[in-house]
Amino acid sequence: MTKFSTFLSLLTFLSCSVNAGSFVLQDYNVVTITDFNTTSHVDGKVFVGGDLIANTKIGVGEHLDSPYIGASLQVAGNVNGNSGISVHGSMEVGTGNTISTFDNGNKVRVNSQEIQNSAGVSTNADLTNTAIDYQNELQQASTVFQNMETNSTSTYAENKKYTMTVDESLGQDDYAIFDFDDMNKFFSNSSNQEAEIIANNISDIAGIIINVSGTSINQASNNSMLGSIFSNFREKILWNFYEATTITLSSNNFMGSLLAPLATVTAMGDIDGSVGVYSLITTREIHLVETEVSPPPVVEVNEPASLLLFAFAFIALARRFTFK
Repeated sequence: MTKFSTFLSLLTFLSCSVNAGSFVLQDYNVVTITDFNTTSHVDGKVFVGGDLIANTKIGVGEHLDSPYIGASLQVAGNVNGNSGISVHGSMEVGTGNTISTFDNGNKVRVNSQEIQNSAGVSTNADLTNTAIDYQNELQQASTVFQNMETNSTSTYAENKKYTMTVDESLGQDDYAIFDFDDMNKFFSNSSNQEAEIIANNISDIAGIIINVSGTSINQASNNSMLGSIFSNFREKILWNFYEATTITLSSNNFMGSLLAPLATVTAMGDIDGSVGVYSLITTREIHLVETEVSPPPVVEVNEPASLLLFAFAFIALARRFTFK
């Protein structure tokens, strides 16, 4: 290798940086950019960028194991409710909340809301900034998923079933990408609708991403997700509602992680996967299914360094032909 080519390689390395690391939905069971209104419980960790509204007794972190890593429940806004919150692990709240102890200091209240399971509660002034960071991460991930090229096919049997078939040529580190460009055929169809995934190579691929178009999603009551892939590999499935602003889910189980950074989501059934949304209203449980899906690393190129790189490359090319 010549001195010039060595310098060129070094310049390339210095001009590029790779953003890698865990995806926020791999760390949390629920992330809301604004409010979370619930009457049920969440199995894993929860981050609320706005207010937590709990008008019945709710639970957080019920399937987490001790020792707990970080706070199980973080609320950047206010904690509202009067029926008790059970937190397995510790809890962080924004500085606008009032924390007080009672029962000889053995129990704690946040804004008169009793916190149970002896959860330690502290204030964190940085949670608002964290909410902004998570909002940006969810939106960027959704855009990345949306722009990934469709590589697997789906077929629709009128008034019966959507069948999504993963391309069998996909292997390690590959994502099967589906495009639900006509969500009315499945989610909003009032006929007996089912969705099934066929993936003989499910153990080999990195995951399944289903991109769903439409600004308003209203799932029909008899709409369901069936088959062994939905039942046994939910950690490999992510639904990306990249442009939805309102989503209403039926009482049937929603299988797989749900990403909708622009949407207010109302869920009347269980969700088996991680949830990253603008705001969330639930009356049923959110189960801890640790997602294996994450956006690929983003390579950022420093523009001034890139221009310099191209300039040196041009000079090298010119010298090659001039002195040949």
